[in-house]
Amino acid sequence: MPTALKPAFNANITLRVWHLKALNFLATLRILRLKLRNLCFRLAILALKMPEHCKAVRVAFTRRWHS
Repeated sequence: MPTALKPAFNANITLRVWHLKALNFLATLRILRLKLRNLCFRLAILALKMPEHCKAVRVAFTRRWHS
């Protein structure tokens, strides 16, 4: 391999590595977001199951999810 192509080749590998890291990061973010949404839904269900004093929480959740 000619020496002139070496830096470009290395940059290409670095770029690919960063691209994979970015994809991995995005996948992790997506999983975290799903877990968070799941947790919020669980909390909302708990609030719905609870008596009248939780009405404020219920209203807040309903507004949050339907806005």
